[in-house]
Amino acid sequence: MTFEFLAILIAGVGGAGIGLFLRRLSGHRLPKWLAPALAGLGMLGASVWSEYGWFPRLQAGIPEGVQLARIGESSSPLRPWTYAFPLVTEAWLVDTRKALRNPQAPDLVLAPVWRFARWQKDQEILVMFDCAGSRRVDVTEGVTFSDTGTLSGGTWVALDAGDPVLAAACHGG
Repeated sequence: MTFEFLAILIAGVGGAGIGLFLRRLSGHRLPKWLAPALAGLGMLGASVWSEYGWFPRLQAGIPEGVQLARIGESSSPLRPWTYAFPLVTEAWLVDTRKALRNPQAPDLVLAPVWRFARWQKDQEILVMFDCAGSRRVDVTEGVTFSDTGTLSGGTWVALDAGDPVLAAACHGG
């Protein structure tokens, strides 16, 4: 966040500098408002670049065996361009490298799931998926497993059969 704030400030200073330079080159014939206008445009451009750039940077860092399962997009009247180009605000990843199946309960998969959201702290959640029953339970304190793979102490949450996070955990895609 500090990096992005500094980048926006630098873009504003750069835009103002370009405006002042152009004004000087023109012999002060260009209007005085050019420097602050270019500063504002530079800051707006840097802000838009930052908002749209975080997801491609996240994608570039996804290691082999970690699957991008779902993304969330949003639009806002405060950012009218997002109606034409929706902004990716969150991403759900499943680490299929660390997914575990118990041979005695092959429909149950235990896998780490990461949720990355813009301007929020990243979350890593250990999740038990019931592939046959289309449901999941977050593995937290108090959740225990038996040798047969059954789970106790957790609350199952029903999912749509086509849920992409469930599909990534159960089928690797």
